[in-house]
Amino acid sequence: MKNQFSILLLAVIFLVACSNEKKAEETEEPVNGNSSNEWITLFDGNSLDAWRGFKMDHVPSGWRIANGELTSYGESIRDSLNLEHGDVITREQYENFELELEWKISKGSNSGIMYFVQETDSSKHTYDTGPEMQIVDNDIYAEDLKNHYLAGDLYDLIGCSEIAVKAVGEWNVVKIVANGSHVQQWLNGVMVVEYDLNSDKMKNLIEESKWKGYPEFGMFTKGHIALQEHPGEVFYRNIRIRSL
Repeated sequence: MKNQFSILLLAVIFLVACSNEKKAEETEEPVNGNSSNEWITLFDGNSLDAWRGFKMDHVPSGWRIANGELTSYGESIRDSLNLEHGDVITREQYENFELELEWKISKGSNSGIMYFVQETDSSKHTYDTGPEMQIVDNDIYAEDLKNHYLAGDLYDLIGCSEIAVKAVGEWNVVKIVANGSHVQQWLNGVMVVEYDLNSDKMKNLIEESKWKGYPEFGMFTKGHIALQEHPGEVFYRNIRIRSL
């Protein structure tokens, strides 16, 4: 009888300990407001509630939702309709994240995905602070490989390990993984760029690039995600993010 009571007591203690551990896990403050394996939808094809314009409180009218896609009008349409210009950014800031999205462009178009973007007093553009994964019709820069302006490149800094972009008009799948200052850029299942933002190598690359004259560029490892407006049309869909 005594042994049975001891076993029962140990079982009760074990169950209480497990319950307390579970409660502690549930109440622990998660990074970026979500658990490590929980995806947050930033664009589901219907709502732009997670977005606004850079240094604006609303989404500029040069962006629209059509056919479940977030689209930036071409420059000629924007100007003819007197639509508002500007990049869009997430309302929230993120660090230590995995970002996924799909994009496609029309012929001759250009855009980019910026991350670690900050709205500082001196910044006038998203790219003043945030590194950019280039989105472009590669035919524009077909003869200019050395400057790292091709789709998937870390714009003006690091070229792709291989050309992984699909033909104009086809959807491309992007994954950007940022863990502290370590960043990976993936395009269509290929890790095309990997770097450490705080490394001496990266600092030297910045000093030799157009970003030399941008004192706040590359200084942050937390910030907004931005989608760039450019002269041509660009289309985005299935945008989501999760914390690492």
